[in-house]
Amino acid sequence: MKNKKLLKLVAITAIVVTTLGIGSSVYASDVKNTSVATSTAVSQNQSSNRTIKRLGGKDRFDTAIEVSNEFTKSNKELGLIDWEFAYPDIANKKVDTIILCNAFDYPDALSAAPLTHMYNAPILLTEKDKLNSKTEAQIKKLGIKNVVIVGGDGVVSNTVTNRLKSLGIKVERIGGVDRYQTSLLIAKKVFNHQPTNTLHFVSGHNFTDALSVAPVSAKFMQPMLLVPQGTNKSLSDVPGLKEFVEYCEKNHSDKNKPGYSLWKYSYGSKNALSDIIEKELKGVDRIGYTTSAFLNNLQINNRKLFDGDLGSANNVIFTSGKNFPDALTSTALAGKTSSMIIYEGTVGENINELSQKYFDARKYLNDFTAKFRNSVTKVYYIGGESIVPNGADKKLNGQL
Repeated sequence: MKNKKLLKLVAITAIVVTTLGIGSSVYASDVKNTSVATSTAVSQNQSSNRTIKRLGGKDRFDTAIEVSNEFTKSNKELGLIDWEFAYPDIANKKVDTIILCNAFDYPDALSAAPLTHMYNAPILLTEKDKLNSKTEAQIKKLGIKNVVIVGGDGVVSNTVTNRLKSLGIKVERIGGVDRYQTSLLIAKKVFNHQPTNTLHFVSGHNFTDALSVAPVSAKFMQPMLLVPQGTNKSLSDVPGLKEFVEYCEKNHSDKNKPGYSLWKYSYGSKNALSDIIEKELKGVDRIGYTTSAFLNNLQINNRKLFDGDLGSANNVIFTSGKNFPDALTSTALAGKTSSMIIYEGTVGENINELSQKYFDARKYLNDFTAKFRNSVTKVYYIGGESIVPNGADKKLNGQL
């Protein structure tokens, strides 16, 4: 995966998280979709050898269903090469579990990515107080036997749980009193299932950076922990978090390798991830340094590509950095197909202003994509054309 001794020689830059509240997001169901009600369109990019596949529907529920259908395909059908296999192959183990998240409230679901690997499960969405009818139909179609609900009953109510049980489905809930406790519970479950050598720390008030990290978190079953935002915040503000980190430091998967310690990555500015937390994490590796969701996405992917975490970069997922439901459901597919998630366009940001404030953004985009653009053979567009427009993959050629 990553050569730790080599990485110690690499200069790491800091990342600034753009705090995006739910109110500032553009949701799939709030935008009229210009594509058909449910679309799984496949096309060929005429200027390259890339196959483009759109997974999108008229709302977030349909899009999640289209993404989940990819989990019914074998690794061969998905075009995965042997050494990129991470999730169990459907040819050998049928998918019988789904992760169920609230379609309108992202925080609890942010850290669910590694669960999709642990259970070999796609993510489906529901309303809080009622099992969505489309989601229920997909659960029946897939023959699902187990549902893992992410979040407490204030996020996905017991009415949904009872409906699932009435269908003969075994239900497990992973949910705490808030997003931080839910994140910690998920992390404990994942780490106890399979100890890893890496933990990821992201702001609990930002989804764009978390989603950029999610493919790696999912692929390698590495916990992604939410931390409170603010310059005066510490690990102690999340009961049990400091103790969990200490436990992982003593029990990580590389503990018996001389000179190897637990790798800790943080994604966020000093306003989003405080100096206090950075000092508490001892040796934490911050990635990126801007307040731009667009630039942070590129910088995170650039680092993960360098680390070798994204494999041969054959597969790329394009989704919206302003539309969390579609992006959320794409994390499972990203982990399964060893894909990086790239946000289409500039996430509503002015490229010239970004270049003046930080660095030449166009040059950075071109230099980054030049490293792998010729390797990309498959591109997914997650969402309808109003969410991810046709031609979004021109970004791989350094174009906006």
